[in-house]
Amino acid sequence: MSDRIEGFTTGVVATGDRRFFGAPTAGPVTDNSVDLELLGTTISTSACGAGAFVADLQLAGALVSDGAIVPGDGNTLRAVLRGVTGSGSRSNDYADVLGPAGSQPPSLQGAGNRLSIVGSPQAFARTNHAIAPAPGAAFFTGGAR
Repeated sequence: MSDRIEGFTTGVVATGDRRFFGAPTAGPVTDNSVDLELLGTTISTSACGAGAFVADLQLAGALVSDGAIVPGDGNTLRAVLRGVTGSGSRSNDYADVLGPAGSQPPSLQGAGNRLSIVGSPQAFARTNHAIAPAPGAAFFTGGAR
């Protein structure tokens, strides 16, 4: 609690799984889960001339390093963020499946990979500050309230 993450170009990268290589080197990665809790955390990433590569948060249920491969199935990242202060406008990424060019298209997402942020968008906005952009409403467990 009350941790500080400072001076990096990306503050927090968290995923339920990562698949770096396709077959025959490596097969799909399935049924993994990660629970992330950021409570009272301050994230201060470098401005770097407002580069598109600077982000406070990169959160995904699954991540692939090659946009042509499927990560596997049933991978989840469950995140609780309360009292988090970010750096303001950054290139934050949120996705069920994240690839090198952003969110993967449905045909390359596998089944059941999910980013799940506990709470509602309104609660997130009330309890966290300067996280921009914030996660989309579809990622919240509590929906819009």
